[in-house]
Formats: sequence, structure tokens, C-alpha cells
Amino acid sequence: MKEIVIYPHNWVHNANVYGFLKALSWYGFDVSKLLKDDGTLTLSEDIQKDIYEKESGIPKLYKIWIESTDKLRIAKVDEKYDPYVNIPKRFFMNDERLYKNLIPERGDKLEKFWVELRRMIEHVFDTPKIEGNDTCFLCGNPVSVPNDKKLIRYHEFSPELFGKLSSWIRHFPNAFWNMEQNLYVCDVCSQMALFRHFVFYKNNDKFINAPSFKVIWYLNEALEAFKKLNTNEALGYSLLETSLKIYRILGAWARQNVEIITLTDSGYEISYLPPKVVDSLLTPKVVYLLKVIRDDEIFQKVLREDTNGILTDTYISLRMKITERQNLIRKAKREIQIQINPMYTLQLYLELRKIYSGVKIMVKPEDLKKLGKKVAEAFENTKYRLLELVRLGKRSEAYHLVLRTYMTRKMVFPKELNYVFSVRDDEVFKALMFAYISGMAGGEHHE
Repeated sequence: MKEIVIYPHNWVHNANVYGFLKALSWYGFDVSKLLKDDGTLTLSEDIQKDIYEKESGIPKLYKIWIESTDKLRIAKVDEKYDPYVNIPKRFFMNDERLYKNLIPERGDKLEKFWVELRRMIEHVFDTPKIEGNDTCFLCGNPVSVPNDKKLIRYHEFSPELFGKLSSWIRHFPNAFWNMEQNLYVCDVCSQMALFRHFVFYKNNDKFINAPSFKVIWYLNEALEAFKKLNTNEALGYSLLETSLKIYRILGAWARQNVEIITLTDSGYEISYLPPKVVDSLLTPKVVYLLKVIRDDEIFQKVLREDTNGILTDTYISLRMKITERQNLIRKAKREIQIQINPMYTLQLYLELRKIYSGVKIMVKPEDLKKLGKKVAEAFENTKYRLLELVRLGKRSEAYHLVLRTYMTRKMVFPKELNYVFSVRDDEVFKALMFAYISGMAGGEHHE
């Protein structure tokens, strides 16, 4: 038995491998030990002996597949539930099956189905053999096409094994010759294909692809954590730790090759993450702020580089804090929940501007908030007007309102505010003034 090294290739192959890693992780394996800094996935002799050992001719990997699938609650669970029966039937026999026609016998031929299922398990879930005279269409490994016609289907890049993933072969005019399939996949890709449902099961499921399995693992685990941001579930994963790990192994070139694949009714949609967005998601402070903000809309705006949208959300949040006229707020494009801390969104906005445009801020938003808090009483009747003047970009009027208030109270005009009013970037000026006004808005938060 030789060590098996799996290299990253196209997103179809990479997504299936990630599904395989998820199943191993759920079953209790430490996946991080399999991932190498060069981007490969390595199955040592010891790990192969573990996952491919057989009981009554059935590889352990099939048990891992069954029990990990059971965690998805795909099949009905009741007192009589048997995952070794229900899951295969659900996947191969009914109208919603993921691997339709991979095992053709069904209905009144149930006994033949079990015979064919056993054949598939013993062949596909066995230790991969990377050998043969043909070349794998997906990963480039050697392929040995079986002589047995019933086994050939497990090596064809077709809907039976790959579902909607195979739909894009029509874009390759040389995919077939005389209407005969000649796109074959190796033992590794054939096996990984049956782990697809751990990645793509329902519409809007997403997969982040990158040229490294280690990066793929950490980025997608972070994505899983983000999915839980609006629930009461514990994150179960440190996004800060994730960003630091990825930052060490993801070079500048790789940051330009990150894409998001989304499952839709019509197939798979591919979008590319701009390098600046990748950089932002790998910045510890950005990751920390996203974690504490816990708002999916804010996260989506980070992905879209929509910093102005984040600033608008901050304004709405502040406005809700300082006015009782909630009917005005409902006219906004999106009603921000009062729980969103405007200071966190401001810090996120400024951090993103620094990443995207190299903007340097010479004053801390937290210090501006403290200044605002000190004069909250003095602005009790004018803080709403100040907020609107800032939003409308009426810098001169806002300056005179603030200066007049300080002079009336015989207070020294802070040097920090002199800096804020001298900032040339109008959006950054608004952000810093929002930080100042947040000190007047009330509603304490732990910073």
C-alpha cells in the first residue's frame, strides 16, 4: 500500500474532496493532519488502513459515509430508522435521488438493487488504485477502465455519478465520439463524487474554491461558521484563528484565484472573489468585527465591497437610537436591528477602507465616541440635527453647530475634532462623525 497524494485541480474535483474531508471530520478524524502546506491532501498508509479496513467485505469508509450522511437528517428518523437502508434508498431510488440511476435496479427489483448496491460499495469505497493507461478527465490521474460494464458506470463523468456537476460537459465539443462516453474518472474522483452531497445538497449551498486543499478547508469551515451567525448556535469555530492560518499559507497569486460556487435550480453559478475581498477576509480585525456584528447582510456587503452600504447601515442604526420616529426608519432600504452596534460597523467600514484604498486614520473611533459621550447633555436637543447634517454632507454647517455648542458651554474645542473636520474624504469624514455622535446616542455596548 502506497501513500496517496491528491492534488487540487478544477472546482468540481476540489468540492468533492472537500465533502470527503467533511465526512472524515464529522466521524472524528483530525483532517488538519492530512492537509499539507503545498496544497495537497495526503492519505498515509496508516490512514488508508483505518478508513479502508473491511468488515464482512464492506470498507469502513462506507460506514463513515452513512453515519456522516445521517447527521444531515436527509432520511426520516424514527424508532425503526435504519440508516444503512433508508439513506441508500433515498439517494438511489426515489425521485429526489442525488445519484440517480447509478444503481438502476429499483421498484419490484429490490433484491437486485441490494446486490448492485453491494457491488458499488465494494468497488467505489475500496482503496483507490491510481494506475491504468487512460487519464482522469478531472484530476489527470491514471485510469484503468473496468471490463465489467456494470462497473464502468462508476468511472464515467455522467449525471448518474456527478448529477448537475456533469451538465457543463456539453460545453466541450470533443467530450464524446460517435455518441459514446469517453470522459472517464479515476478511482479517487469516482470515490469523492459520492461525497458531493456534503457540499451541495440544496439550493444556495456554496463552496469556496482555491488552489490549495488546506485553504479550501479553512475557508469553507469559516463559511460554515458565518452561516450560523443569525442563529443561537455556538460558532464552533474560531474565525480569527482561521484567518491567521490561511494568511500564512495563501500567497498573493493564490488570492487571485478564489471563487465561490453556488448551487441553483438551473445548475451551478461561479463568481470570483476580488483579491481585496480575500485580503479583507484574512484580516484578523475584519474577521473579529464580523464575528461580533453577527449580521449576514453586513457580511454580504463585505463580499460585494459595498463599504457605502455598511456606512448607510451605521447611519440607520444611529438614527434608531436617537429618534422615536420609527416610521421614518421603515422607509429605509433595510431596517437595521437596534442590537447592531454602530461602533462595530464603523470600525469595520474604516478597516475596509484602509484595505481597499490605503486610507490612514489618525484618530481612533473609540476616542471620538468618548468625546461625544462627554458632551451628550449639551447636544441633547441638537444631536439629531447634527446627524442629518453629517449624512447630507453639510460639513460647514455641522462644524459651526459643534463649535457653537462648545463655545456656549465654555469648553475647549478638541483637537481630534479639528482633525475630523480637516479630513478630505467625505465618506471617512461621515464615519468619524458618526463615531462622535454614537457617544451621544446612548445604549451602552461592550467594546
